[in-house]
Amino acid sequence: MSEIQALLIVTAVILAPGLYIIYVGIRDADKGEGW
Repeated sequence: MSEIQALLIVTAVILAPGLYIIYVGIRDADKGEGW
């Protein structure tokens, strides 16, 4: 595995939880129970 691939994987792992939280927040806001 190249250093670039490793960096991309690490970045994805770090960003994934934040993106999921944002997605859930937007989804819940559409139902009127969000932030």
